[in-house]
Amino acid sequence: MSIFTDLVEDNPWWRDPSLIGRDMKIVDLDGSVVNWKPRIAQTFNFSKDLVYSLRGPRQVGKTTLVKIQIKQKLDEGISPHNIMYYAFDVDTSPRDLVNVIKTYLDNTERLRKGRRCYIFLDEVSAVKDWQRGIKRLWDQGRLENCTVVATGSNTIDIKMSSERLPGRRGSSNDTLDKIMLPMKFSEFVAAIGGDIKDLLERYDLTVSGMRHMHFKSILDLNLDLGIEYLRPHIPKLNRYLMYYL
Repeated sequence: MSIFTDLVEDNPWWRDPSLIGRDMKIVDLDGSVVNWKPRIAQTFNFSKDLVYSLRGPRQVGKTTLVKIQIKQKLDEGISPHNIMYYAFDVDTSPRDLVNVIKTYLDNTERLRKGRRCYIFLDEVSAVKDWQRGIKRLWDQGRLENCTVVATGSNTIDIKMSSERLPGRRGSSNDTLDKIMLPMKFSEFVAAIGGDIKDLLERYDLTVSGMRHMHFKSILDLNLDLGIEYLRPHIPKLNRYLMYYL
């Protein structure tokens, strides 16, 4: 089977953008009681030439996060051919990675019309020395006008590998190495909480820095207004905590 045939199978939205809705990760998410859309998804800058790494434990939801991002791009009207997803479950060398990306870029060049493309490399940690492939493509200028997200479960390997790409990942004020952890309790409440979700958002309690500030104020025996408004909801929050655990 050719590389391009594999790509067509992994990217059904090239045939019909609506097919992303049939992706099993999206189907499972839509059917879940807890429709969790991790906040880390909001920390990616897709307007620049950057190479992100996204690492975390297995089954934490990295692939689902990637599929959410793909669906969002399609919903925004991005051309389907400007979005590439590939799962590295059988390809094991940097040359494989180079060939996959070059095959995509060469076969969709006219369809992409010079616009930015978004490349999602899933479980890239299965490719030993994968960063060598990225380095080669970057040095050849093949990743110009591209944003790359590479995921992996082997957290040590993907962090060390990404660190071997000095000057070849783009420039950003934000960290390019993302860590995805299991759902936080605040995210769980936001996913199922209804009126409490609105309250959390109103007082910025969905923002990590704000939660830390509120927690510190509690330790100092001070309750600010946002926490005061939550007090009537404590019985419900306790029930949610039991569900969460």
